[in-house]
Order: sequence, then structure tokens, then C-alpha cells
Amino acid sequence: CSLGVTAQMLSVAAGTVANGGVNPVTKKQVFDAELTPKITSMIATVGFYEHSGDWMYTSGIPAKTGVGGGVMGVLPGVFGVSAFEQIGIECIQWCESDHRRLEVAVTLYRFFV
Repeated sequence: CSLGVTAQMLSVAAGTVANGGVNPVTKKQVFDAELTPKITSMIATVGFYEHSGDWMYTSGIPAKTGVGGGVMGVLPGVFGVSAFEQIGIECIQWCESDHRRLEVAVTLYRFFV
């Protein structure tokens, strides 16, 4: 199963989780903040299916892949990010190789991608 979403929509969803349930665009509370640790734990433990452990070990960013090529990552209180690639494994490899650049950009500019 999958949903039709854009990278921007997925980024807003990731940002909402990172922002304790508050949509970073509309500033509306979408879900209770106490759900954030539960959502993040679920993403971290099963978000990359059988590769979840490898992903967390190499990136340290709780993330969820989708069958359509979307990937969203969440660091609660820090940022939400997404990427989309028609071929999901290429996106995963990009995220794995460039996560350090992403961490620097987020630290310097404090933005939701």
C-alpha cells in the first residue's frame, strides 16, 4: 500500500512529527505531542524494514521508507526531512552518504527541508 505524496508533503509530515505534532507550515496542532516519542520509536525500529538497524547505526536519524521511493527522517525538536527517488535504494544510498552534510545544513540554518 502507498499514498500519492510529494517530497514537500512528506517533509511537512516529517516536520510535524519533529515539531511535537505542530504542523510547521500551518502552525496547527495535528496530534498530541506525547505521541512523538512513540512515532519516532516506531520509525526508528521498523522504518527501513530489515535494514532499520543498519540505517540507524550509520545515520542515527530515525527514518521511514516507502514503496514509492519516498524517505522521511525525523529528529524530534530539531528537524524533519524527506527525499523522493523513483528507485528507493538510490535515495537510501544518497541519504546514507550525505547525512553529515544534512546535519551541518540543519545546524547552521535551522530549517525544515
